[in-house]
Amino acid sequence: MVLRLLSEGCAARLAHLCDAVLSLEPLADDSDVYRLVPDQASAIALLHVRRLPGNSLWRPRPVGEPLFVVRGSRRRGLALTAFEVDPDAAEGRENGGGGGGGSGTGGGKPAAAMLCAGPGGAGKALDF
Repeated sequence: MVLRLLSEGCAARLAHLCDAVLSLEPLADDSDVYRLVPDQASAIALLHVRRLPGNSLWRPRPVGEPLFVVRGSRRRGLALTAFEVDPDAAEGRENGGGGGGGSGTGGGKPAAAMLCAGPGGAGKALDF
């Protein structure tokens, strides 16, 4: 989602003046990523941090771009936590205990295997 405060050309020029681009997207309750997040009740959105190559980049670009979960609570307000896959949720979904419904695009394949590009015939969610 791009804020419409600036024109697209101005936003594209501003991207060249910075080292990173932050992308914030809402976390839908029926998505596979939502099912893999521990403590799903407080998860609100996903924050993608993308490093841009440029003249000011002295070190090599990192292999994996960080992904954070934005959490909301009454005491602390908003908090950022690194995205980590909950293996119990992935295994429970594979066994049919916690999935329920879903989009059906996985074809019986666990969500961890879809996100991590695991083999199609893996016995458990974390078999690679």
